[in-house]
Amino acid sequence: MAETRLKEILAFVNHKGGVGKTTTVQSLATGLRRYGKGYFGKGEDGKERKPRILLIDLDPQSSLSFLFGWSEAENIGKHTVYDALIQQSPLPVYQVREGIYLAPASYRLINIEPFLNQMPVPRKALYKLFGKPLAEVRGDELGTEGVSSILEAFDYVLIDCPPALSLLTHNALSVATGVVIPIQLEMLATKGIAEILNAVQETREDLNPDIDIRGLFMVMSNDQTRATKQFKEYLGNKFDDYMFDSYTRRDTKMVEAQAINQDIFSYSPYSRVGQDYENFTKEILASMPE
Repeated sequence: MAETRLKEILAFVNHKGGVGKTTTVQSLATGLRRYGKGYFGKGEDGKERKPRILLIDLDPQSSLSFLFGWSEAENIGKHTVYDALIQQSPLPVYQVREGIYLAPASYRLINIEPFLNQMPVPRKALYKLFGKPLAEVRGDELGTEGVSSILEAFDYVLIDCPPALSLLTHNALSVATGVVIPIQLEMLATKGIAEILNAVQETREDLNPDIDIRGLFMVMSNDQTRATKQFKEYLGNKFDDYMFDSYTRRDTKMVEAQAINQDIFSYSPYSRVGQDYENFTKEILASMPE
C-alpha cells in the first residue's frame, strides 16, 4: 500500500465573485510546482520531488477548469465533479499539466442542491468521495505508481468554491483542512468576511474539527490610492491574526496571461504580480503542516 502524502486540503472561499479567487487557485497550483522542491521529500530516484496537486472545481462557472484547458462542450459525456457528487462515484481526475490534475466542474452544478439535500448528510457528499478510489481519466502517472486514493496520490488539494456560502461551499468546508479567503480591497468584497469566519467555526463544531483559517489574502491591490490604504488598515486592525503577509498588486500581466490560457509563472514570472504570487506560494510552503 502506498504511503499517505497529502499535506493540505485548501478551500478558497469568498461569497463575492470577481475577487481573484480562481486566479489565486491557478497561481498557487503552478507556484507549488515551481517552488515546491525541497518540501516534499525524495522520489524513488533519490531526487527531491515536486508536489503533485489536485484541483477540484466546485464553481458552476467552471473558470478554473477553463484556465486549465477543460471545456465541457468539448468533453460531452465525460464525468465531472457533478456526476461524482450525484452518483457518489469515484472522483474523475484529468491530468492537465505535469503534476497537476483537475476534477472539472459542470454548469449543472448550479442545480445540484436538491439532489444533495436528499442525502443523509448533504454537507458531506464531497467528503465521502475522498474515501473512494480515484478515476484517472486522462494521464497514467497515478496508475503507473499504483496509487488509488487522494491521500496517496496528491500532496495538495485546492478547491475552488462558488461565489456564495452555498451547499457546495459547505461541502468544501467539510473536507478542507484550511480555508483561504481572497479579498479584493473594496467595500463589497470585505463586508462578508465575518460571515465566512462564522461558517468555518460552525463547520469545525459540527462536522470537521480539523478545519482552520489558513488566512485572508489581499488581491489586486492598488497601493497608490487612499481607499486601498484605508482598507488595509481596517483589515489589519480587525483581522490581524488571520492576515497573510503577502498580497498581490494590480497588474495587466495577469490579464494578458489568462487571455492566452497561461499561468503567470509561464507568462511573466518576474512581473509584479508574478513576484507577489511567488511570495504567497512560499508563505504557504513555509507554514505547511508537518
